[in-house]
Amino acid sequence: RFRHQPPIVRRTPARSAAARLTNVMAQRCVRRILLLLALPSVVLAGDVLRTQLRLPRRLSDSTPHARQAFPPFDRGVLGRPGAGNISARERLRHARGNTVVAGIRVGTPPQPMQCLVDSGSSDLWVPSTRCESCTNAHHFRADRSSTFHPHMEATPEGQRPKAVHIAYGSGEIVGYNVQDTVVLGEMKLPSQDFVIVEDAALPPHRTWDGICGLGWRQLASAGQPLYKHLQQLGGRAVFGLVPGGAGKAFISVGSREAEASCRPGTLSWMPAESLSPGGEPSFWVTTGGLAIHRKRPVTSRFLVDTGTTFLLAPPGIYGDLVRSIFPRDVFEARCGVDPSAGGLVVCDCGVVDAPGMLPMRVQLGGREFVLPVEKLFQKVHARDGGQELCLLQVQENPMAPPE
Repeated sequence: RFRHQPPIVRRTPARSAAARLTNVMAQRCVRRILLLLALPSVVLAGDVLRTQLRLPRRLSDSTPHARQAFPPFDRGVLGRPGAGNISARERLRHARGNTVVAGIRVGTPPQPMQCLVDSGSSDLWVPSTRCESCTNAHHFRADRSSTFHPHMEATPEGQRPKAVHIAYGSGEIVGYNVQDTVVLGEMKLPSQDFVIVEDAALPPHRTWDGICGLGWRQLASAGQPLYKHLQQLGGRAVFGLVPGGAGKAFISVGSREAEASCRPGTLSWMPAESLSPGGEPSFWVTTGGLAIHRKRPVTSRFLVDTGTTFLLAPPGIYGDLVRSIFPRDVFEARCGVDPSAGGLVVCDCGVVDAPGMLPMRVQLGGREFVLPVEKLFQKVHARDGGQELCLLQVQENPMAPPE
């Protein structure tokens, strides 16, 4: 996944939030699991997190949609579970899974853009038409917008646009801090802060143009994030993402419309927590539980991330978690780690019906949600063109340090 390493503003040396995340995880993962949790449905609202794990009723006129970015997998790795030496960056590049992409409009008159909806970062950015390295479908033309306004700063050479450099786990962008009108759904945000990108080093074959960060202000480097602007305009800082069928999804901004779209009794509220004790909110973090064989779930901290469809576990506990999911003989005979796909675990699809396989139970907001065995896998293409393989939806977190 295009994982966020919080932004570094050029001219201001700062320890990245990824480094802060690494330190916190290294200190706490021994006793408590910090898992990246991808939820089929999520409502982000102020200091409360609400989630739904059952499919909602079908929704029409959906704006955001899921994009899959998996390569064909090697059937030859089945029965050879050894992982080999795979870099964290390679794992990261292939662990993106599906991405949620939404249409937004920027400028006056509005120019359409496709943005990756990301709760793991807080900045909004779009590519400039002058960005030669931005190989995406749409580019923003600032000269065609009557409401475009750059942020200026004093330099020895006089007033200059404020430059920003943001580093991510698998790439980086360089651009300028600017303002313009942004329309997301039916919400119009005049003078919204964002970055217009002039140069970028990003993963190839992207299906999106920029990023719409839904994280907290602590992660932002380019001015006021989207949720703060909503609050300033008197609206509710609520973003609802609800999946539908055929890769479609539904998004609501500034309202509780997403709740009405879900089946009654399928939502659960949880308090949003800071990543470290006494710290400011940054990522969307909450405490819950995880169980497969145990009657009582193991207390776990979840970092909820719309940018990945995987449940990502720290390296220090990933092996134990996999051994809990699979009986040993089943994993060794029917599964393997594909180095050509970034070290992702892939299996023969017959593993779903193998003896000893149990569902995973996730406890959130005092309720237990059961993920059947078949929901722990996603069918993917095999490189040999034969029968499909099954990709495990629980993978090792490439952002976490080894313990």
